[in-house]
Amino acid sequence: MRRTSKKKLQESASGDCQILQIEAEGTPIPQTKESLKAQIIEIIDSGRRSALEVVSEMMCITFEEIIELLRANEVNGEELLKEKIFLSNVSTYSLSAMLSESRNGSLRDYLIGKSKSSFMMSFLDIRTLSKEALQSEYKKAFEKWTLEEEMILTGMYNEGKSWKEISEHLQRNINAIKIRVEKLGLAVDTGAKKRY
Repeated sequence: MRRTSKKKLQESASGDCQILQIEAEGTPIPQTKESLKAQIIEIIDSGRRSALEVVSEMMCITFEEIIELLRANEVNGEELLKEKIFLSNVSTYSLSAMLSESRNGSLRDYLIGKSKSSFMMSFLDIRTLSKEALQSEYKKAFEKWTLEEEMILTGMYNEGKSWKEISEHLQRNINAIKIRVEKLGLAVDTGAKKRY
């Protein structure tokens, strides 16, 4: 079955034709690059707002569960404050404040108010998530380079091995390898020997 589409063209002052409207099976497509960009930005922003709502809800559920656990074990805010530690990037001070708010029945309001601040970032702990993702892909990610690894890197680099080959052999991310190549003072590719 052949798709039908309608196109309207308008000649601009320079003589170029612009597509003003395209309809394919009843779905309008943006008229200009600017409107297309605006729609893309709106979709991204809408997705971010939805993600924030989901994360806010998950944060509330998570901390309600933690507060229930603390109460079941008869842990109070004062005990938490004495600890002064971080548990998975959340301070005992924050947990103490949550315990206090939960007694007033306003834990959810407290958390949702905090979700627009740095508390949300602490809860998400993007740095740790990124690190874990890299380490699941590259076994040696974030580990200190050994002299042996540097010698292997130098050899493979001088043999003209690709970034991918070096990365797979050393179990390190390509960017980490490029940084180490620079630190070792090895010649940067000039284009005569391209690496892929």
